[in-house]
Amino acid sequence: MAFYLYKREEREEGDKIKEWFQQVRNVKLAGYNTIYKLWEQKGKPLDQGWHITRNDIATILTEGNGNHNSHRLIIDFYPNPKSKQDIALIEVLDIYAYTYKNQIGKASWTVLMLRLRRVREEEFKETEITKKLEDEKKEFSIDKREDESGLDVFEFIYLLGEKEGFTAGQVGRFNAAFIDKDARHYFKNFFCE
Repeated sequence: MAFYLYKREEREEGDKIKEWFQQVRNVKLAGYNTIYKLWEQKGKPLDQGWHITRNDIATILTEGNGNHNSHRLIIDFYPNPKSKQDIALIEVLDIYAYTYKNQIGKASWTVLMLRLRRVREEEFKETEITKKLEDEKKEFSIDKREDESGLDVFEFIYLLGEKEGFTAGQVGRFNAAFIDKDARHYFKNFFCE
């Protein structure tokens, strides 16, 4: 799984509106990067939930030169085309976070619930060239959807705390989130029926 910033624009093509996406660069969410910087901007909340919008993400990743209309954070679920001949590009719409405080008053770990939207999914035949897969991910268009209700996908991941640099754990560690009562109470507000 890899994260990328994409430039986005809408274009009229006949009677349809298309969303055009162009890959700008690779993005690091963990470490002292995007999530940490947004946590700081939100006042470093502890033992409570906090919310990151797609506009927050676009603004920080473009250093204030873009917003959610012009830029999007997209996850490539199959970044290594040699391992899987598919494209699965998923847009991050919102990140709902709950940061736990440790005994000395610092961030111990953070549960993240990502609300996602499927942008592009396509399966290629094994005979197709790997380069074509990479080119297809760099620039593409989709029909704009007016109603996206019920299309949300959710993913839970966690980051270790301040001492560990807001990282996703060491290689080989199981990256699962155990959600206790306080965090469950917060996250349940954002699930769709």
